[in-house]
Amino acid sequence: MEYFQMALTSEYTFLFLCTGPLRQWPYGQTFMALFCFGTISTILFVTNNFVYRYIQLCKPRLLHAYPHYVPLSIGGAFNIVISANWMAMIYFCLWPSDQFLYVSEEIWPNRSAVIAQTSYIAITNRDGADPFKLGLLIESLVLLLSLAQVNPYCAMEIHKCLKINSLSAQTKKLHRQMLKLLSVQTACPTLLMHCPLGAMYLFLFAGITSPPLMEYVIGILMAIFPLSVPITIIVFMKEYRNFLLVKLRLEQPAPSVTGRSAVVVTTTSSKPYPTTVK
Repeated sequence: MEYFQMALTSEYTFLFLCTGPLRQWPYGQTFMALFCFGTISTILFVTNNFVYRYIQLCKPRLLHAYPHYVPLSIGGAFNIVISANWMAMIYFCLWPSDQFLYVSEEIWPNRSAVIAQTSYIAITNRDGADPFKLGLLIESLVLLLSLAQVNPYCAMEIHKCLKINSLSAQTKKLHRQMLKLLSVQTACPTLLMHCPLGAMYLFLFAGITSPPLMEYVIGILMAIFPLSVPITIIVFMKEYRNFLLVKLRLEQPAPSVTGRSAVVVTTTSSKPYPTTVK
C-alpha cells in the first residue's frame, strides 16, 4: 500500500491524514480526536505550570487572600473552556464530511479511495469559505497565539523576582532549575506545534500546495509534540530520571542511609549547703 503524507494542502484545502495500523475509519477517528485533545491539554499543562510559578513567586498574596478552592476553580474553568473551544473547532470545522470527500476526489484523484477509508481531519475553502467555520478557525488561531504569549511573560517576571527576592540560595537554585525546565517546555510547543500550525494556516489561506518534504515534517513534528513534555521532565529533573533508570534496571538504587541521633541528657544535682545555726 502506498504511503501517504500526514499533512496536505492544495487549492485552499487542508488535509491531516491518519497513518499506521489503526488508521481505518471509523476507529481511527477516535484516536484522531484523542490526539487533538492531547495536543491542547499539553499546551495547557505547560501554561498552568508557568502561571502557578508566577503567582507563587511574584504574587504570593493571591494564594493567601482566597481559599485554595477559589484559584483552583478559576483555573479549572479556564482549562475547560479553552479545551471545549478547541474541540468544538475540530468538530465543526475539521471533522470528516461527504462534501470534503467530493472535493478531495478532484484535488487528489489518485488518493481519494484511500482518503475515504482512512480517518482524517480536513477543511476546504475551495468553493468559498463558510463564515462560521472561518470565524471559528481564526478564533482558535488567536487563542493559540494568546496562550503562546503567557509563557514568555511569566518566565520574564519569574526571572526578575528571583533576582530581587530574598530567598535562600538553595530555594533560588530549585526555582531556577524549574524555570529552565519550563522554558524548554515552552520552546517545544513553539517548534513542534505553533510553527507547523502557522505554516498550515498560511498554506490554507494562500492556496499554496505544500511541498512533499514539508508534508512529512509537519506530520512528524505534530505527532511527537505530546511526548515532548514528559521527556523534558525526565531529562531535567534528577529525581524522575533516577527513578526511571532504576525501573529500567539501568542503574542501581541508591542505598538508603538511616542514622540514629543519640541524645545525651545531662543532669546536674545541687546539694544544699549546710546551714549554720547560731
